[in-house]
Amino acid sequence: MADDAPRPAYIPADNHRIRVVDGLGAVFAAAAAEMPAPTHNVIIAPRRLLGDFNALAQALALRYAPGPTYEYLSLSQRQVDQALPDESASLRGARLRIAADMQAIEQAHDDIFADDVRLSMKLRVINAYRAGGVGGFHMDGCDRICCAYNAPATEGLRNEDARVDGHSNYFVARADARPFSFRPGDFWFQRGGKDWRTQDYFIHRGPSSDGNAPRLLLVADLTRMPS
Repeated sequence: MADDAPRPAYIPADNHRIRVVDGLGAVFAAAAAEMPAPTHNVIIAPRRLLGDFNALAQALALRYAPGPTYEYLSLSQRQVDQALPDESASLRGARLRIAADMQAIEQAHDDIFADDVRLSMKLRVINAYRAGGVGGFHMDGCDRICCAYNAPATEGLRNEDARVDGHSNYFVARADARPFSFRPGDFWFQRGGKDWRTQDYFIHRGPSSDGNAPRLLLVADLTRMPS
């Protein structure tokens, strides 16, 4: 199936497992339609957002992890909805954008996805990854809707450019592979899996923030419950 919207230059033209659509509603509709019979491993709506998401990441970290160090926080929709002390207009705009995205996902789950699909949604504020953790190329164990609100955003790898590391869900990029990166604000559905031989899943990694502002990543798990 061809893209429904223009493909940005940063998404490889030869990666036919990625479908580009226009807007959140199109992501939800396409993801729900493809869940029973996968055609793509990513359905993405490119976006550019206004708001100081770096400052928001730092403010959320200060509020919910005031100690000297932390690896990552996992915040609920209620925690995102709460106003921050001395919240500037730019900070409030960024926070309300995330809150609106979470509300849209929740509404789509109620209206579009099948009754046997369970939603679990969090905003992650990521300062660091454990050694050998999800900072390496991997596939997730379930389908997900995601948005990275600040840089660095999620990096992807073509399935053809990776080999599995033993029988785990971790992968090693081939020597000539060229990882690509989504952009802050992009909103996407990505397919997970439990069997690396199927090729339906999205191979990706979360790059380090390298001492900059913590990563701000929305993760909404969509798990099909057994009948």
